[in-house]
Order: sequence, then structure tokens, then C-alpha cells
Amino acid sequence: MNTGEKKFVEMLANYTKDNPRVFEGKEMYLLRNKSKSGMGFFEAGNFYPDFVLWIIEDGIQRISFVDPKGLMKLKPNDPKITFYKKIKEKQIRLASQPDLKDKVILNSFIMSVTPPQSLSEYWNMNNIEREMKNIYCLDNEDCIEKMIDKILSDDGNA
Repeated sequence: MNTGEKKFVEMLANYTKDNPRVFEGKEMYLLRNKSKSGMGFFEAGNFYPDFVLWIIEDGIQRISFVDPKGLMKLKPNDPKITFYKKIKEKQIRLASQPDLKDKVILNSFIMSVTPPQSLSEYWNMNNIEREMKNIYCLDNEDCIEKMIDKILSDDGNA
């Protein structure tokens, strides 16, 4: 794992350890996705997110694709960045299947290793605007909490 991936895993592990009540009654799995041979998304420029975060509660599967990465070489309209919208289209298609309706919630997150100030200057976008696009900066101590809150508050209505 690279530095950003390690930092994400460590921050997630610390958050789960420090906030056991958040995960009461839930199963959580963090899966490492294989680059170029794992789960990829053609519509997002052959995007292979580094991790799949799977939270199961009361028969609802919340599947989030998480990719820690530097963002200085990507533009805000890059398919990897806008995948947070595309994944919701997949969720809608899944929900059209009666046996999966309201049982699978999909999300995609970018966990930026690029510092927030640099990213704000480069993208001309503030933290709130980035977080609305599911982009969180690993330099922000509350990035994991915000991501988990977003995952758990998603009611599945894309």
C-alpha cells in the first residue's frame, strides 16, 4: 500500500475503535480491490477504486468504493471524481430489481492526499463544495467521521 492508502486504513481503524456505538448492530468489511483486475468501472475511465467498504445493517448493504489519491493531476470533472454520481445510476438500476429494492446503497468517495489548501487553490473549490462531491481530505481529522456519517445517513434515494 502507498502512504495515502495506509493513512486511510489507519484512520478508519482508529475511528471504528474509538466509536464502537456507531457500528453497533452492523457488520463492516474493508476489502482491498486489485488494480486492473479487480472491480473496475468502464464508465469512470476504467476506474479501479482501491477499497470497497461494505456495511451491512438490517438487510441493507451499503457498498462504498473508496480511493485515496493525490488530486493535483486530476480536474474536478475527471470521471474518477464524478463517479459519485454515476454510482447512483447503478444503484437506481439495482433498485429496479424487486429482490434488491431498498437493499443496496452505493457510494463512491475520494480520500485526497493532496492538502485541502492546495486543492482549494488548484480546483477553486472549498471544502463544502468538495465534500458534496464525496471528496474528503485525509489531512482533515474528521474526514472518516464525515464519510461514515454520509454512508449511514444515505437512505438509498439516489
